[in-house]
Amino acid sequence: MKLDDRPANASRAAVATHTDTTSTATTSAIPVSRDDPQIRLHGSIVVSDENGIEHSTQDGTLVLELRQGSETLSLQTPVSAGRWSIDAPSCDQARVMSATLGGRRAAADATYSFTPIPADRNLDLRVHWLYGPLLHVRDAHTRQELTQVVVECGLGLSRANSQDCARPAGMVLSSASGPSPLAILPEELARSAFAGTETFITVRVRVPDYAWGFAQIDLTRSSEVFVDLLPAAGLDVDVIGDASALSANLRVRSRVERAIILDEALAGRTQVAIDGLSPGRFTVSVEFGPAWENPQVLTSAEVELIAATRVHLQLQPTASPPVQRADMSGELWIPREWNVDPSTLIARLDDKHVPEDDRSLWLSLRASKQTPTFDTFQWEARRAIVGHYEFTLHSPELPFVASAELGVEGLKGVRFEVAPPTTVRVSWVDAERGDPLRPELVLWSPRNFRGPWTGACSQAEFDPRINAFEFRAPVGTIHVLAGALPSGYLRSDETAVLVPGVNEFRWKLQRAHGIVIRLMDGERPVTARQVATFELEPFESSGKQVDQYFGERETYLAVSSAGRHRLKIVHELQGFLPVPDRIVDIAPGRMTPVEIALVREP
Repeated sequence: MKLDDRPANASRAAVATHTDTTSTATTSAIPVSRDDPQIRLHGSIVVSDENGIEHSTQDGTLVLELRQGSETLSLQTPVSAGRWSIDAPSCDQARVMSATLGGRRAAADATYSFTPIPADRNLDLRVHWLYGPLLHVRDAHTRQELTQVVVECGLGLSRANSQDCARPAGMVLSSASGPSPLAILPEELARSAFAGTETFITVRVRVPDYAWGFAQIDLTRSSEVFVDLLPAAGLDVDVIGDASALSANLRVRSRVERAIILDEALAGRTQVAIDGLSPGRFTVSVEFGPAWENPQVLTSAEVELIAATRVHLQLQPTASPPVQRADMSGELWIPREWNVDPSTLIARLDDKHVPEDDRSLWLSLRASKQTPTFDTFQWEARRAIVGHYEFTLHSPELPFVASAELGVEGLKGVRFEVAPPTTVRVSWVDAERGDPLRPELVLWSPRNFRGPWTGACSQAEFDPRINAFEFRAPVGTIHVLAGALPSGYLRSDETAVLVPGVNEFRWKLQRAHGIVIRLMDGERPVTARQVATFELEPFESSGKQVDQYFGERETYLAVSSAGRHRLKIVHELQGFLPVPDRIVDIAPGRMTPVEIALVREP
């Protein structure tokens, strides 16, 4: 990948040395043959700078992802004076993957969703340039710039607490190193965004002998970002006693916020060394089951860590529950109208006391016999843990869910049959006036024995030709969720019973009362997503927080009843002074704007 020119602020600092750890991605391509019909896509592309000024005559390249049914294909085309065109296989939807205009990387303005291709094949696209930050990494006490700084960008980097981060989870896609301050190139940061479309990302910062830290980067604006690191403490954990506990997870939690700062499988290890912890009090435990599902705690202890020292802790787990195993096998029958060729069936054990790594089985589907109406696939699992299983196909076109009970005697000849497809068209109107509405997000999920939204789900696409969201789903019961808080409406969670043919539903959205939060750094808005967590509590009201939505520039919170509420910022933005709680008056049926002026740390 060609890098853009160095940002203007690079002359003030050492330019970071970058290491790319990405791998080549593969996609399900649209089959192309000489007989396939070709279409000519064309249009304009306008790029905005950090001040919102639009530039419509830039040269460069554009990468589009095209979709026809379940198949996708990525194609690159040149851009000349803001115009582009490309010959492509027949397709019905498209979206921007990335662009380079005027020698600089750019990303799409809209959410990462496909847009229907109009009849005239003309697509007018909007993107914005990306900017890299000047990153200052300092000692939290002396405010001196640090050397040997490593900055890592990737997928799945979370920020439970800016200072408590022993071994943050996530896939590192690229890294930068050097003395502070570092000028980070925007192309490297863009790799950590989802397909280059996320413009606000998290990076993690490491310096020897200091606790891990996080930085929040807004790629749409040039900026200076400050990260203050505390001297690190170390923890050595010995796990003794029951050997079966060594298949459990070791977890470290902050005593203040109960945030999990380390969660990893012991995988047979009896000794674990943890570096990069902040000084303070922590709870260390050995547990079975996911942390968010009330796991079984085999043992736990509290420990206080001191800067620049190591603490030794010994844990002795109690005996883990016995595990029984058996074989199971069966067939998956899919009506041929679905026109899908699944490869994997996922079987998940519904038992929180079993280690997470042992709860999911990825079962290969082998094509079997064909009938005039069904395609059949065989599956098999040997020595699976006895218990209740949920089976899913994580397919965008067919989020199928089924369940079965595996006993000690085993299970054979299980037949899962997918219902035939039906067309679903859903739309929403204002509950009082009846005006048509278009929610920002629509998801649907098949009926699940554990309740809605606990298994596979799929996102529905809006079709402007029918002014509704349209998708295919199996005959039977489904759940449909609509998120519309940016438009001023509470989310809708509906149940629909589908019959063969075309099913049309129109539901009502209720007006929301709540607030729209915008953080400001001087005259510039600061992206709040993944930076600050907000809570609304009743003050002189009985209202409770009932809905939330995270936008690119604003955070939306809704409550059950209007009145006075207390707004709290739970996780604060690095580089700024703490923001005190404030009382907000929420009017009925309105989303009240709340602007918070941030003050930078001295």
